[in-house]
Amino acid sequence: MIIIINPGTEAKSGATEANAMIICDRICDDLEIDRATVFRQSAADDVAGGWFGFSFVKPNGDRFEVDIPGDDPDQVCEGRPFKSRRLYVDGSSWLYGYALNRIEERTKGEEES
Repeated sequence: MIIIINPGTEAKSGATEANAMIICDRICDDLEIDRATVFRQSAADDVAGGWFGFSFVKPNGDRFEVDIPGDDPDQVCEGRPFKSRRLYVDGSSWLYGYALNRIEERTKGEEES
């Protein structure tokens, strides 16, 4: 039997949309993304799990999805293994700093095909 542990992907109660919005604002600040190009996608929310959906628009008009945990923003943005929950960028989970890299690659059209 193989056991895979992926800390930071577990559901968490007490997460809020307000916290996810703060984290989204920090992503935009950290990457100098125009906040007007990021939209809430509440249909993608996993409220029971504590993730909230956002759609980022690339300069060419294409979109990609980011699910942001609604946990304490400082804890999420710390990106500390076994402490911080992960963000999902187009379905792949990443700690905050790595998620920033993936988001930046996608906004610049540099993502792997």
